[in-house]
Formats: sequence, C-alpha cells, structure tokens
Amino acid sequence: MPFIPSAAQINAGGFTSYALAQHQEASTVDGGTATAGSWVTRTINTEVSDTDGIMSLSANQISLVAGTYKCWIRAALNGVNQCSNRLRNVTDGVTLLNGSSENAVVGGATISGFIMGRFTIAAGKLIEIQSNVRTTKATDGFGVQAGGWVTGGVAVEIYIDCEFWKVA
Repeated sequence: MPFIPSAAQINAGGFTSYALAQHQEASTVDGGTATAGSWVTRTINTEVSDTDGIMSLSANQISLVAGTYKCWIRAALNGVNQCSNRLRNVTDGVTLLNGSSENAVVGGATISGFIMGRFTIAAGKLIEIQSNVRTTKATDGFGVQAGGWVTGGVAVEIYIDCEFWKVA
C-alpha cells in the first residue's frame, strides 16, 4: 500500500495537498484486457485519499484542480511485450508526462510501468492514465490477480496507484 501522509507530514513536506487514486478489483479479478495498437484509457475506480478535495473520479478520469503537481504512478502490465504509459490531459488533448518504456514479455512476470514527474495545470482538467502495448492480451494484460494464488487470499487486487502531491 502506498504511503499516505498525515496533515503534519504534508505541511513539512513542501506540498499543500495529497491525493491517491487506484484501480481496484475484487479478490481474484484480473486487471483487464490490453489492446494493441493505440493508447488505451486505464481503469481508475477508487479514491483512496484526498483530504483537501483536489481530485474527483468519474468514468476512469481524474479531475484535478488548478495547480502544480508532483506525481508518481505505477501501472501493471502483463504479457503485452513492449509497452508504455502516459498521463494525458484529455481536456486539452495534450500529454502531461510520458512513462517508462517496458517489456512485459509474454509468459513472463507482470511488470510495473511508471510515470513520474511534475506538471502544472492553469485550470481544473480531466486527466487519464493511458497505456500502449505491442501485443493484445485478453483478461489479464493489465494485471494478473493474486488472490487465487496467495495463501489466505487478498482483500482487494490493486493494478494502478496514482499519487499526486500539490506543491503550488
């Protein structure tokens, strides 16, 4: 589980607000189908933390208020070969940050692609996490469930973490 700072840590850490959103599924549910050949919107369906109301979720999009942000995003990828993620401002049709280039080999382990950086939006915007993969992988291309395999199971499957720190 990602670190969720307290109010005192937020004030001491050089940022004014913190928010965390995730793609969560019930135990034993895979992360979804990855389709090759274009940028695909990833599922973001759970707001975990947002004490100052800087974020809201709707239809796999994150609405952020105006400001300067640092972000860290982790997105699962499985059996899709070469792949990458990006943080897209869909309101204006521009890419805010590009993610790491990865190779989630077919038959290999699930990997995490990362998006990290800083960006500024002058007004509230809708943003998405998008993935582009070389090979279509049905059902678990966006992550393989662990609940059916982990002794004692898991309470929830988490395929994406999106952390935002508002710094100005």
